[in-house]
Amino acid sequence: MPSLPQPPRSRNWSRRATRRGPAAKLALTLEGIAAATYQSAISAVKATSSVEVAASIQPVEMQHAALLNFVLGQYPVPNAFSPISDARPLTDYTKA
Repeated sequence: MPSLPQPPRSRNWSRRATRRGPAAKLALTLEGIAAATYQSAISAVKATSSVEVAASIQPVEMQHAALLNFVLGQYPVPNAFSPISDARPLTDYTKA
């Protein structure tokens, strides 16, 4: 039976991690905007089903942000409460 290929013994992981920094920062920004928008939507929408959906997705977005903060070497939960200052405008998801 042939042997399986072995991975190289030395890898430059630190160089690879630095290239991921800008992508992780962009992802963190997008997750923050998404979480803020879902948080804002909870109080803006009227349908119970829409509130339930927004309330179930928002914490997941915050978990993603916490993980990205950790990856970037930052404190995973910098705010005790999620701010809505970066939320998309209400007109993006409500009828005028």
